[in-house]
Amino acid sequence: MRASIHARAALAVCVLSLAVILPAAPASAGFAFGERALESGMRGDDVDKLQKLLTEFGFETRRTGDFGRRTRRSVKRYERSREMNVNGVVRKVEARRMLRRYRRIRDEEPAEPEPPRFGDRRLSLGKRGPDVEKLQRLLTRMEIRTDDDGIFGPATETSVKRYERWREMRVNGEVSRREAPALERRAKRGAEIPEPEAPDGDGHAFPVRGPYSFGGDGSRFGAPRNGRTHKGQDIAAAAGTRLVSVHRGVVSTRAYQAGGAGNYLVIRGNDGSDSVYMHLQAPAVVAAGDRVSAGQTIGAVGNTGASYGAHLHFELWTPHWFAGGEAYDPLPKLRRWADN
Repeated sequence: MRASIHARAALAVCVLSLAVILPAAPASAGFAFGERALESGMRGDDVDKLQKLLTEFGFETRRTGDFGRRTRRSVKRYERSREMNVNGVVRKVEARRMLRRYRRIRDEEPAEPEPPRFGDRRLSLGKRGPDVEKLQRLLTRMEIRTDDDGIFGPATETSVKRYERWREMRVNGEVSRREAPALERRAKRGAEIPEPEAPDGDGHAFPVRGPYSFGGDGSRFGAPRNGRTHKGQDIAAAAGTRLVSVHRGVVSTRAYQAGGAGNYLVIRGNDGSDSVYMHLQAPAVVAAGDRVSAGQTIGAVGNTGASYGAHLHFELWTPHWFAGGEAYDPLPKLRRWADN
């Protein structure tokens, strides 16, 4: 009898030990994601799915199937990103929303980038696309015949350089984002590159008709001037030396400024630049609205206004003088015109 009691007791101890050693199978392992609310302490396949989705949404979470502190922290970060109630619990309705969001992300095809429009980027040798094709059409419209194949090859580069020489721009065979709008406006106006013109009367001429000097560094464009910079090039010459227009165009301004320019004149050139002549000896011999040609007399060198010694202060501007344009260094062009 005692042996039987001892045997039963030993069997009970073995069964109890086995129960402690072997982990119980999780009753929740068979739940599909969205069939129940998930919170701390839970485990199962649906928790594993939650962890996968959180990682897909950018909240990296280790996939263990256990809803521990790290998973709860990731859930809260996701809730904040979606401006939800932050409680670290995934309700069934929210689980289904997460699934729908994941499917949209997975199924959406990446959108193809829009092709660049003319003016969106610098165009140069080797570029291709609809913006290059538009450039080619604009050049052709200005009588610079260019193939419209959408490929910026050597032929297109040559056409761009021809345009730049006509506009007396820096010749580099490229169209910057800043240059593109002006090129398009000019083409839409139907502008055509003129045929080569004579040095005098229609082309370009040096403004001072007599002995002259470009002076030193203080006479240059950009030289300091009492808190500002010099916007032109000074050309020293004897008072009364004849002055001529450097290009063909229309006189836009003839005026006098006692504390600055003295007698001065502004001509809007057909070449796309404004020329400015200051410190004239007397009011210019042409008036606002007059058409002038290159080499036409406009006045004489003087010393009027804020001037120290007879000289011409000469400026060149992009369109237009103090009306959206910018002054640029005229010396390279002056040297070229002086050699004509």
